[in-house]
Amino acid sequence: ALGFGLCALLPLRKRRLLLAEPLSDEAHFELLFDAGRFHQAVREHRLLVGSDGSQQSLKPDLAMKLEMANHMASVFDLIRRDLGEGIGNKVIEVSHKPTAQSWQERGFDDCSGDNKDGVTCWLKIDSLAQRSTFCLDIPNVPVSTLDLLSLITEVQDAKNWFPFCRKSSAVHVLPGPLPLVRIFDVEVGVQVFSIETIFVMAVEDQLEERGCIAIYMFSPPEHVMRSPTPTNWMGAEIPALPSGMLNFRLPWEYQRLCFYPESEGKCRLKCDVKVIDLIPPIGP
Repeated sequence: ALGFGLCALLPLRKRRLLLAEPLSDEAHFELLFDAGRFHQAVREHRLLVGSDGSQQSLKPDLAMKLEMANHMASVFDLIRRDLGEGIGNKVIEVSHKPTAQSWQERGFDDCSGDNKDGVTCWLKIDSLAQRSTFCLDIPNVPVSTLDLLSLITEVQDAKNWFPFCRKSSAVHVLPGPLPLVRIFDVEVGVQVFSIETIFVMAVEDQLEERGCIAIYMFSPPEHVMRSPTPTNWMGAEIPALPSGMLNFRLPWEYQRLCFYPESEGKCRLKCDVKVIDLIPPIGP
């Protein structure tokens, strides 16, 4: 169930030996991208990622990966700005936990409640921008990291385990030795009311830098999500915007799930989500 997760568990020493070979910038970028080292690929090849691949004589698969990496780079930068996780290439260590004051300075409200389990929950509602950001940190989850990853990454089977899920399918898999980057179309609903969402899911090995496996989810650009006709994006045909007053499409700015192994049967789960509100929320 988690075959592509084996890339994240590839021995880092072996990977470093592979990367020690002389490679062109394009080949080095593709090797990092295919190994699920997206931050490193963006960081070390920022100029290549930010270039217009359509104007270069690149293989179609490589051009698509560069375009996806460019989209990822904007998501990574947005997360750093929203959550105060460093500026530019600097990344705050996993041991760092923001103080209540730092959360409040960024406009978040504490929704943790009077729990005894060390769970923290922070919420920010921006009515003007129509964005809501939610951050949850749960220690000592009584499930192994691999078991939890096995469930969450099997989005195509969400109809079997996610409440009210009507449809879940992988509409595209980016080329590579393992399906680390996939595009999903998911619909949930009750009776005549339905919400559809389309998002990219990327699994990244951050064990060396942050001590976790991370799953990033984010929607295609807003003009693609709101198009009244089917649109081709990253090799996938994105369906037209649903019609009808009771059918909605929910776009995600980002959702990041971080799994920190704590022991053989326990892990820490950190979830950071920012959604584009379909209806202006009631809030400051």
